[in-house]
Amino acid sequence: MILNDEYKVDEMHRRGIRVSKLTASITIFVALLIIVVASILLAILESAKIITARKNITVYSNLATESLFSEYQPFLYDEYKIFALDVGEDTSNVKKSIEGRLDEYVSMEVKGNQKTLVNVSPSKTAVNAYEMLTDNDGEGFVKLLRKVIGYEITRDALKKLKDEYEEWNMDNPEDSSNELSGESIAQAVEYINAAEAAEQESEASTEEEGDTDGDDADSDVSETAKNGKNDGNPETGSKQVKQMSYKMTGEESIYEEDVSSDEQSTENDDGAQGASNVVSFLKRLSSLDEAGLAALLIDNPESISNLSIPQEERLETRQLLVGNSDSKTESDWYDKMIIDYFCNKHMKCYTDCSESDANESDEAAKALKYELEYIVFSEYSDKENLENAMLYMFGIREAVNSYHLLTSQEKNNEALVLAQAITLILASPEATQAVQTGIIAAWATAETIYEIRALTNGKKVCITKNDNNWNLGLSEISNCFTKETNLTEDEKGITYKQYLAARFVGLETKKLSYRTMDIMELNTRSAGYTGAKMDHMLIGLECEFDYVSENKFWGLIPSEMNTFEGYYLNNSVSRKYY
Repeated sequence: MILNDEYKVDEMHRRGIRVSKLTASITIFVALLIIVVASILLAILESAKIITARKNITVYSNLATESLFSEYQPFLYDEYKIFALDVGEDTSNVKKSIEGRLDEYVSMEVKGNQKTLVNVSPSKTAVNAYEMLTDNDGEGFVKLLRKVIGYEITRDALKKLKDEYEEWNMDNPEDSSNELSGESIAQAVEYINAAEAAEQESEASTEEEGDTDGDDADSDVSETAKNGKNDGNPETGSKQVKQMSYKMTGEESIYEEDVSSDEQSTENDDGAQGASNVVSFLKRLSSLDEAGLAALLIDNPESISNLSIPQEERLETRQLLVGNSDSKTESDWYDKMIIDYFCNKHMKCYTDCSESDANESDEAAKALKYELEYIVFSEYSDKENLENAMLYMFGIREAVNSYHLLTSQEKNNEALVLAQAITLILASPEATQAVQTGIIAAWATAETIYEIRALTNGKKVCITKNDNNWNLGLSEISNCFTKETNLTEDEKGITYKQYLAARFVGLETKKLSYRTMDIMELNTRSAGYTGAKMDHMLIGLECEFDYVSENKFWGLIPSEMNTFEGYYLNNSVSRKYY
């Protein structure tokens, strides 16, 4: 037995136990070696703690940021599937407000994980950059739509839709639509009024002379015009108009048939009765400004909404809250088509609003009923936007219909017959061409009115016109306001809503974004969130979290050798809804 204690050795000797005595010692080298090994072990443990702490603060920072972003505006998501965080009405210091909310969330996360060896404490939270929904002319809104719409429709599908819009040539229809109709109709009305005055003067002179059977040209003209207006037999009127035209022009090539033939006279049913219809139509059209286009073209004008919005509520006119994030990108056609697709899915137009939507409770739920019309035309009331929509479609359809009439020889001849009848009354054949042009314009306008009435009733209208899909004869143009819109729909035709959507191609992305957000903002307020503003909606955030971690394992080393007290840890987080 080996013992080092001298007392115990002596005791063992007295008892007769044989023992051997050894002298033990430790060198300075071994002592230093132990310290080094212990330091390495403690350093390893401390490093493991730091790695764990870094992982923990990453979790804490992410959870705090996600908790903040989970406070998204609920109505915007429920109604439009758009994520955005409302920073509130107090915008005096948005950055400080966001930092305070993040501090609360990170403190809650850290507090729930304190019973471990890896303890950290939040020190400071700083917001470096934040992005609002309306930043950079609505670019933030477009970024959100790219994500939302990207799951529903491909870029190729949107490109195909854009090509269709451009094929319809909708960009600037107003530049080419009214050249024929406006001045021509006004000139035709002037000639027709003069013709009526001449007719009345001729009738009065005929009655005074008592010569009801006179053979002079003036009496023939007066009697013919009178019969043309009052005779219920269209065949008689047709023969008389042919006779007047033949007397004035002497062009036998226009009418090769015998004017006395009853069978051939039925081939032209746009005679005197047609002239009367044209006069009636032009008179009603001349009072268009008084009634308003929408009231004239909509079958039930009482159903037109009277909702309006205040001017100061528009994003385009008020001072906006701007973020400090620099993330501007160039927009292209794709952005317009994304907004187009979004609006067609989530916004309503006139044809989407049925009569059942006209009650007060439904109107209170929406700031404007005709939302697509507002996005395209940006007026402050439903009525004004609807009027502009009517004018827009009127211009497109008028151009299409006028082109067909001008290229159709048959319809040109019909218009020429009526023009000759009218100018014969005036005894001014040199005005025939002008009156003919006015009649063609009036005919095109009547067809246009009929088509727009069909569009507002939810039907499709052919993009181009031909003899097969033409709806109104010359003798029917005065019925365009009342005739039932039972036109044959073309599968390749387009609807009222598609006409509005096609207009998006010609508008700036900024205007489309802001006006769409106007509707979303106003509807959010109507849903009960009275202080909601789209420029107060946060969609992106870059922030930093600072933490302090105590010295655990290094603290076991004597204080003379260890002056290190703890760690400062930092974690950066970037979060966006898009």
